Amino acid sequence: EANHQMNRRSELILEAFPDPSKQYEIPESFKDLNFCDPESLFEDIQKELAAIPTIYFDFDKSMLRSVHKKELERTAIMLKRMPNLMLYIEGHTDQRGSDEYNKPLSERRAEAVKKYLTERGIEENRMEDTWFGETKPVNDCTEITCTEAMHQLNRRTELRVGKTSFTYTGRKKKVDTL
Repeated sequence: EANHQMNRRSELILEAFPDPSKQYEIPESFKDLNFCDPESLFEDIQKELAAIPTIYFDFDKSMLRSVHKKELERTAIMLKRMPNLMLYIEGHTDQRGSDEYNKPLSERRAEAVKKYLTERGIEENRMEDTWFGETKPVNDCTEITCTEAMHQLNRRTELRVGKTSFTYTGRKKKVDTL
């Protein structure tokens, strides 16, 4: 039912300057921007990029929660609108269990996010996933006694975006990770 619910939605896409035959008046605050160079606008869209979610998981699970599916839908829309962005997906676990167990669990979490976005039309070559197991906790539970809420913050997949560029050979290379 949750997957069916995702299909019952309306999407609103706002497009600046949709009619090429029309002359538009540019707001004063945008007059100094170079619209012919999308890379120069990159810093101006940092606020939208800051909305990239962190995906949290239940204990010993790699299944996406419904609330995170909605966030990933918005992420997919943003990535489709900004084709020069790469998405870096980093899987993590809490510190309970062995690293031999947690490393594959963090891989499954990163893969779940990547698979979901791929099913939404994001090309696999625009996403790079890595997994860290329990090695990069938000809360280091080896040094303090963690509550369940603190463990929850460690069970996550973090998303970061970066620009891509094309070299003279036409091959994609990753640069400027944020």
